[in-house]
Amino acid sequence: METTRVGRVQTLSRKAREAGFVSHAHLAAAAGAKSGEGGEGGGTSKKQLAEEAIAIEAAALEPATKKRYDAALRKMEKSNPHLLPMTSPLDVKMGFAYLKGLKEGEIGMLRGAVRWWHHEQGHGAPPLEHESLSSPAGASTDIGPGHCASKVVELPAKLVFSGKKEELQRWLKDVEDFFELNEVRESKKIKMAKGRLPAYLKEWYEMYKGEYGVFSNWESLKTELTKRLKVTMERSIARAKLQALRCTEALGMKKYNEAFSQLVGQLPHLWEEDIVEDYTKGLPNSIALDVAKAKTHTLLETQKEAAEIEAFLSS
Repeated sequence: METTRVGRVQTLSRKAREAGFVSHAHLAAAAGAKSGEGGEGGGTSKKQLAEEAIAIEAAALEPATKKRYDAALRKMEKSNPHLLPMTSPLDVKMGFAYLKGLKEGEIGMLRGAVRWWHHEQGHGAPPLEHESLSSPAGASTDIGPGHCASKVVELPAKLVFSGKKEELQRWLKDVEDFFELNEVRESKKIKMAKGRLPAYLKEWYEMYKGEYGVFSNWESLKTELTKRLKVTMERSIARAKLQALRCTEALGMKKYNEAFSQLVGQLPHLWEEDIVEDYTKGLPNSIALDVAKAKTHTLLETQKEAAEIEAFLSS
């Protein structure tokens, strides 16, 4: 058994050990000696050594180990499909992200499985040892094959949400890209996103939490935020229609009352005095002046007063 410089455990198959190999370094050295036979200068790059060591190990794999490798790869594919082959450090980070908090043995198993798959499929060695995947000694770790060091990050100021519904999906996409690039933990996402909401949505957030409890995850916040913005937009449209509605001669008082009441039904929680004011503004001047003098307090009272004034003026 060999422990790497960042604490990861790598194992050799039984056949490899029976062949006299005691570590992956030993395998690499043997592969280097083999490739150096008859070669010019006797030099072999680290990449070549690594690939030849993988080839020796893959050839010696037991059927049971191959089955475990297959199982580990299938599990990874369910979490992040289409990641193989891993050609960049970002592919590696994404592929190993679901292993957060699991035992090093499970991480080591997936590392071996990825190496084996690359060899079997004729790809070069995966960048599992890339310097961006290594954590400094003693640093707290978060995920993956190289245990990338946790970073204290926050959403940049440019990702402040304007509060406009038409910009919501673009903002959510930008935020998710930031979360992925910086490997933000699920538990941190909600707090970070809340800090970039406008004041009225922060108030909505607190009201929601008080009524329904905390959001379970980032996906739940996205869903409820989308619903909230959809309702806000619908209310804005309905209110604009309400304020623009006019009782014309062609429409008539009866149809005006019906149309106005229908729009009010789409706007719960409106102040009654605002409803009365909007209704009165839509009346013809000859009726609106007398209705205002009546000082009615509800929509029904105002509609009744307007109908009586219209009937009087028509007689």
